Amino acid sequence: MKINIRTAGVQLGAEIEAYIHKKLSHLERFGHMLGPDAALHLILSKTTDHHRAAEDAFSAEIQLHAMGRVISATAYGQSVEAAIDGLKDELSKIISGAADKERTLARRGASIVKNFLRRNKN
Repeated sequence: MKINIRTAGVQLGAEIEAYIHKKLSHLERFGHMLGPDAALHLILSKTTDHHRAAEDAFSAEIQLHAMGRVISATAYGQSVEAAIDGLKDELSKIISGAADKERTLARRGASIVKNFLRRNKN
C-alpha cells in the first residue's frame, strides 16, 4: 500500500511518520479486499493555534483509493497522535462495513438463483 503524507501547520518528524506507518499498517489485514494498487493520501493539519481552548486542535483526513472507489474519513484530536488513532478506527469501520455489504449482496444473489433453480427443476 502506497502512503502519501501532507501536512499543514504541523512539523512531520521521524517519530510522527513512524507512528503513522505503525497505525496504518493495521489496514494490511484488509489487503485482500483493497488490492495491491491501493493508495492512501493522508493530510495532517493544525486547526487552531489556541491549544488550551480547543479539544480538536489537530485534524487528520484520509482518502483511500481502493476497491474501485474512494473512501474518505476525517478525525480530530487534541494531539496529532489522537487524531491518527481516531482516523484508524473510523477507516477500519468503513472498510469492514463495505466488506460486509459486498458479502451480503453476494449471498442474496446466490439465494435468488438457488430459488429460481428449485422452481424450474422440472
